Amino acid sequence: MKGPGGYAARALGPLVLLVLANIVLLLLPSFGGIVLESWVEVLWAVELSLVLQIVGNTVLVFYRRPWLEDLLGALFAGTGLLALVVFFVVFPLDFSGTGAAWLNTLIRVLLIAGMAGVLADGIVRMVRFIGERWGAGESNP
Repeated sequence: MKGPGGYAARALGPLVLLVLANIVLLLLPSFGGIVLESWVEVLWAVELSLVLQIVGNTVLVFYRRPWLEDLLGALFAGTGLLALVVFFVVFPLDFSGTGAAWLNTLIRVLLIAGMAGVLADGIVRMVRFIGERWGAGESNP
């Protein structure tokens, strides 16, 4: 969904996730050991990614250019990749006590797949940004 409404919705989603990511800290004891105290170690990267998406999409509500969309998309991908890598390295979840220890492996595999997808998206957006900004001798405002 493009246009002001679409970008506003794309800013609202990360805002909700930002609130939820921080509420996890308050509810830590009620997760029965699934969410570990190391959650705070990933929060900075998650917050960075989500705040950049909120700010970037809010900017796009008011000012939209294809090159800016691609630049911000590449930045979103970069910070999203950072958050996924930090989450993978710290891995603040543990399903061992629930009898579903296989979920630890499944989530790690999904994180790797997510990293590959986000990396590909970031590369595509950066190439498009460079092409739109400096390709074929075009002059873009």
